[in-house]
Amino acid sequence: MTPNEFKRYRYKLDLSQEYMGNLLGLSMRQIIRYESGATPIPRALAILIEILATRTIPETGEILPTRGANDETPGTLFYRKRKPYSKY
Repeated sequence: MTPNEFKRYRYKLDLSQEYMGNLLGLSMRQIIRYESGATPIPRALAILIEILATRTIPETGEILPTRGANDETPGTLFYRKRKPYSKY
């Protein structure tokens, strides 16, 4: 996976560098290094990101089921509890 593909998949997943780092147990700085090409992207991480972004297993082409259009159900990987609106 190239640094540009890595960044494109992160954008497709609508994740900030910081949030993606937290999900993967990495620092935001490490995500920046991957995207700039300063550090090679490990193969296992590249496969994981591709599966998450495309919901397809690269080697087999198997399409993974989705839980909903917005993935807003608690328990899914991208569930983020929304903060209630406040004027203050």
